[in-house]
Amino acid sequence: MFASSLLLPSVEIFRLTKYFVLFRLYSLALCVAAVVILIRSYRASASRECREQIKWVLLGLVTGLGPFMLLYQLPRVLGLSPPLGEESASAFFVLLPFALAFTILKYKLMDVDLIINRSLVYSFLTMVTVGVYLLSIEGLKQLFTRSSPSGRGWVPVGAAVIAAVAFAPARNRIQVLVDKAFFRRGYDFRRAVNDFSTAAAKA
Repeated sequence: MFASSLLLPSVEIFRLTKYFVLFRLYSLALCVAAVVILIRSYRASASRECREQIKWVLLGLVTGLGPFMLLYQLPRVLGLSPPLGEESASAFFVLLPFALAFTILKYKLMDVDLIINRSLVYSFLTMVTVGVYLLSIEGLKQLFTRSSPSGRGWVPVGAAVIAAVAFAPARNRIQVLVDKAFFRRGYDFRRAVNDFSTAAAKA
């Protein structure tokens, strides 16, 4: 909606931003669903280590996103004045990466193979993401700024959106390639387990 209002000189499209409340409701629903899923996973987990990891992720989600959702998003949805401003409520976001980092350092630090694997994946992923971003900037400039030279300001934003959309598929593909090339034994083992589980479910 915001992109359309910038790309097309239409006041009517910009006025549709009043329906942004639907996005706020969607964000609230996603956060509640994430908390419910983590709680169910915590209860269903048979491993103490796995439960501890889930607990810290859940704690980070509640303390990091909870204040923003409850003290800013929810009052805006209800048409009330939020007790905290957007900047103040967003300050709690810093707790979420700290909780996730603590979980990784505490429970995965000694997993050397995992560290090497993730380092390779995210190194390649960084190069791919930067490449997609730069190519997107050039492509968007060629497509749009010739007819509207004054519209160069949104080009980096559009390129960032394209790079973000490509992030998850690229990560999955790079993960498979790294596993096949450098961690073939673990890749074959996981594939054999998945094939066996699929065959057993059909037996």
